[in-house]
Amino acid sequence: MLYLSIARSIALLGVVASATGGPQVAHPVGATASTIPASTPGPAPIDGTSPLIDDMAVTALACAPGGRDCYAAGIAVGPVPAGPLVQDVIYSAGAVFAVSHDAGRTWVERATARRPHAIPPSESRAMPWRDHTMLPTDFAATSLTLDPTDPRTIYATGCTDGGADCRLTIPGHLLLRSTDAGRTWADALVYDAPVGTDPASPLVRTTIGRTPAFVERAREGGAPTIATSVAIAPAAPAHIAACVAGIGVLTSADAGRAWRYPDQPVVPGSGCDVVDGSPDGRILYRTDRTSGREGGVQRSTDGGAHWATRSMLGVVPPGASSNILVTGVSGPVVTGRTLAATTRDGIYASTDGGARWARLHGLPIGGALTAIVGSVRVGGGWVAAVAAAPPGREGLYGARDGGAWGLVGATDGLGRAQGGALDLPEMGGGRFPRLWANAPAHIVYTAGPYGGLYRWEVNL
Repeated sequence: MLYLSIARSIALLGVVASATGGPQVAHPVGATASTIPASTPGPAPIDGTSPLIDDMAVTALACAPGGRDCYAAGIAVGPVPAGPLVQDVIYSAGAVFAVSHDAGRTWVERATARRPHAIPPSESRAMPWRDHTMLPTDFAATSLTLDPTDPRTIYATGCTDGGADCRLTIPGHLLLRSTDAGRTWADALVYDAPVGTDPASPLVRTTIGRTPAFVERAREGGAPTIATSVAIAPAAPAHIAACVAGIGVLTSADAGRAWRYPDQPVVPGSGCDVVDGSPDGRILYRTDRTSGREGGVQRSTDGGAHWATRSMLGVVPPGASSNILVTGVSGPVVTGRTLAATTRDGIYASTDGGARWARLHGLPIGGALTAIVGSVRVGGGWVAAVAAAPPGREGLYGARDGGAWGLVGATDGLGRAQGGALDLPEMGGGRFPRLWANAPAHIVYTAGPYGGLYRWEVNL
């Protein structure tokens, strides 16, 4: 039997800008700073018909070992301009970073940079960044990764001026680093240039070595504008690998001060994930988040200097029908000698470095238009977000290793919560499924694009 308990005091990350620039406590919806003391978490009401938080979309989250200290990044949500090409883009009204010291029950804003008005990404250069106690105003995070040897060092991948899901981006910030738990930030990976500038031009400001291989890759796949994940070697934390959409994996031997591009198989325009396969960082795996007939699993055995395709796991076979809910390979996890990854139709494991795969868990529910759109590893099992059409059974499911799926929480197909807070239609259509795990505390967090962070206590 799958034992589940959903905390009724669901944590909502409702961060409000301070007139004085100081930190503000996240309050439940409907409350105000004057009615909720800073030390009182309070329950968060669910009305099921409107966004639970109006002014912030959480796009990245990570928790330190032990599970109590957690960090979240996102954007202040701006209005959506009319027009067929931009109607689904959630524009940023500024960047937000927040901290929790109680496993996500309550949150305090630490660094916020808000624009006076939400504006479309019409500028040709990144906005000036002068106050490094705040995130860049036009930055949207896609992931947060903590240094395994020092959890006060945080890396934030993301994009510049692309909205909540980085759909419309310009060259700029790709990876930020904080060495003081988010109190100050600096660029670790940057590619800043006017839109359309040739990668070899002196107008390009970047920390990437402009070797002939990189220049050729950037010309073919477009300027690097979105970083999606980071891998840090536990035994050699100065060795970092970062996955950049359309480019592939960049590597750094000096904690992100300089980067090199090794030639590798790349799916243009796709997001990707990189994960360490060995403590020293010599074995790396890269998976592609693509719904097409390309991509797959790549491996490097020399710290990212050379890459080879191991398998095409997650690729849609020729002649198969596809739909907007399918995903490629995502969420790679290495446990001992086992590499696990998620595709649209299940969770798979490989014990030979990604060449052959066995399915650990299939889809929790049947249906031709059903897909897993994100998964996380929690306490000897998995929690997966599942989307389906026609709607009715989509939701958050959990399973022990070797066990059956059980329902954690469901939605009604319109993105409205029923005892939970999963906005699966948006998660399925978005580029970055918003689902995170606090494994030591057996907690899963979910977020929708229009605001709100939700906390699920899961015992598998």
